[in-house]
Amino acid sequence: MLGLGHSLVGGTVLTGYNNTHALSFDATDDIVNTNSTFQSTFRGSFSVSFWMNSTTIENHGHLWGTAENGDTDKVAMYTRGGHRRLSLIFISDGNSMRHESNSITFAADSGSGDGGTEGVWKHFAVTWTKGSSGDGTATFHENGEPVTCTTTGGISDTEQDAYTNPHELYIGKSNYDGAVHSQKYAMKLDDWALWNVALSETAIRDIYNSGVPTDLLEPNGNYTNQGDLVAYYKLNEGSGTTATDETGGSNGTVSGGATYITDTP
Repeated sequence: MLGLGHSLVGGTVLTGYNNTHALSFDATDDIVNTNSTFQSTFRGSFSVSFWMNSTTIENHGHLWGTAENGDTDKVAMYTRGGHRRLSLIFISDGNSMRHESNSITFAADSGSGDGGTEGVWKHFAVTWTKGSSGDGTATFHENGEPVTCTTTGGISDTEQDAYTNPHELYIGKSNYDGAVHSQKYAMKLDDWALWNVALSETAIRDIYNSGVPTDLLEPNGNYTNQGDLVAYYKLNEGSGTTATDETGGSNGTVSGGATYITDTP
């Protein structure tokens, strides 16, 4: 489905913006360096949303993230295990929590029975709600709907307050102590966004908008969190090495040979 279109949601026709381009990442060192650590954002509740079409995937292939001293303070989304399940790892002050989907799988090992999600555009979102006198909680969404997950470990509010990471967040791969993470894969990616709140289920459903990307700087049905955006990369430039942050906060740098394509969600 092209990014320029219409969708009927809740009886209202919602129009997508003129989404002409996405970014294609190879399985080597293509990245968008956001040029920001987002350290203060990851000390509170947050959400990340993006569209992805993966083509070649591997165990522990990273979609985005940043890590300090290996695994001391880290936030990253990656795939895990033979089933290549979508996972979020959050480590703060040496304390770890992994949130892993039971159903979002990619190019799984032979005989696993998984069809995977290779070769199609899908929308993914994760919300993190900071705990109050307890551990934080995470929720995954695929194409606007929450999915069943398994959580291992935990990070309390006080542990999260101690999150310290000086390394910029990478999109397309993960920043591992200032270098591109060694485990990576090829994919197409569009409309990566970060908020400093945990978005509601209905807001995420309206961001998905029945498969039509919308401008996240504008309200859209139950989505009214445009003022909570911390970073928003439409990846719609079409050429050059700058990924514009539509919030004006931190423009990203495209490097490693990532290329703009006209195949969009």
